[in-house]
Amino acid sequence: MARTKRNEMLRHHAQAVNHLDKYIAEFRWLGDQYAEQHPKHVTMCLKLVETAENLKGFTQQFKNEMM
Repeated sequence: MARTKRNEMLRHHAQAVNHLDKYIAEFRWLGDQYAEQHPKHVTMCLKLVETAENLKGFTQQFKNEMM
């Protein structure tokens, strides 16, 4: 089955969002695990989560405006 370029891009977008969701969940989990022993690690994990959420927003914006 031949895919159109738009369908291929939408599939890649969905995969990217899925990967970002997993990434966010993993770093939140790591932040919870290190909360008591390493407060600096938690701060870094939260910064990474914030960055990933911003990137997820940019990918949604790209989908809405360009696809």
